[in-house]
Amino acid sequence: MTGDSERDALSLDQLAVFVAVVEAGSFSAAARKLKRAQSAVTYGIQNLEAQTRSALFDRGGYRPVLTAAGRALLPRARRILDDVSDFRRQARTLSAGLEPRLTLAVDVVVPPRLLTAALGAFSETFPMVEIALLVHPMDATLSLLQRGDADLGVIVDMAAGENLGGLDRLPCGRFGVVHVAAPDHPLAQLHSPLRSEDLQDYTQLLLSAGVDASGANDWGAHAVNRWRVNDLNLRHHLLRAGVGWSSMPRHVVDADIAEGKLVALNLDSQTSSARLPEYTLSVAHQRQKALGPAGTWLRDQLVMQGANLAFN
Repeated sequence: MTGDSERDALSLDQLAVFVAVVEAGSFSAAARKLKRAQSAVTYGIQNLEAQTRSALFDRGGYRPVLTAAGRALLPRARRILDDVSDFRRQARTLSAGLEPRLTLAVDVVVPPRLLTAALGAFSETFPMVEIALLVHPMDATLSLLQRGDADLGVIVDMAAGENLGGLDRLPCGRFGVVHVAAPDHPLAQLHSPLRSEDLQDYTQLLLSAGVDASGANDWGAHAVNRWRVNDLNLRHHLLRAGVGWSSMPRHVVDADIAEGKLVALNLDSQTSSARLPEYTLSVAHQRQKALGPAGTWLRDQLVMQGANLAFN
C-alpha cells in the first residue's frame, strides 16, 4: 500500500515547481516567481525526487544544475503542464459556448485558395476547435447541410437551384468556367467556332453528385454519350488524357490552357451555353440551427476572403 500511495502522490504542483526552478535558475528565484517560501519550493522538489527516485538537481555548486535524470524528465514535465493548460483553456471555452468541432461541407468546385486562406486564419484564432472537411459535388454538399450533417457549407448557388429552403447564405466569391478538351481531341481539331451538333458527337464528362445516372439533372449536357464522374480531379485527368470534353472551373484549368495541355473550345454564339456565366459561391447554414462563435467567425471569414480573392 505504501508504494502505491507514494506513486500516486506525484502532483502537477511538483512538476510546476520543477519547471519554475529550471527557468528561474535557482530555488530562491523560483520561490519569488511562485510567491512562496523557499522552503516550500525545496520541499516540493524533494517530494518530486522521492516520487521519481532520482536526483533532479546537483546542488553541489552555487546554483542547482540539472542531472542527467533531470534533463531527461524536464521535457515530459513541460509537456504535461502544457497539456493541462490546454485542457483548462478548452474547458473554459466550452463553458462559454465555443463549439468543440465544426463540420464544413464544400462543393468540389470551390477554389482551394478560398478554403486555405479562411481555414489558415481559423486555426490560429481557434486552435482548440476541430474541423471536419467534407468535399462533395453539387447537390451532395447541399444534402449534408439540409440533413444537419454539416454546420456550414460552401455551395454553388447554380447547383442548389430551388432547394435552398431553410438555409441562410451569404456570397463568398464567384468563379468562371470554360469548355475544354485535350489538344489532340477531335473537337480541338475542328473548325472554330463549334456548333451544338459538333458537341453532340463526342463523349462529354459531366460532374455527378452521386450514383443517379438517370440524366434528369444533367446540367449543361450536349453530347449523346455522357460520362458522369463525381470527382473533379479525376475528370481533370481524363480530360488531359484526351478522354472526352467538358466544362471546367477556370481556376482548375487555366494553367493547363496556358501550357497547351488543354484547349479552350470556342463555341458558336448560337450554341446553348456558348457564353458560360460566372457562378456565385455562397457559405450557407441551416436557418434553424444557430451558429456558435467559431462557426460565425468562419462564416464571416469565408465571406471576407471571397470578396478579396479573384478566381477568374
